[in-house]
Amino acid sequence: MNNIINQIKLKSKENLITIYNKYQFTFLYYNNYRDYK
Repeated sequence: MNNIINQIKLKSKENLITIYNKYQFTFLYYNNYRDYK
């Protein structure tokens, strides 16, 4: 039972990191685009 909970925690942590990375990439892209214009 404890193992399942740990797996879920790990998954949500990975999801947060993935979302953060995507958001960071989008933000950098947007900044570059704005400077370019």
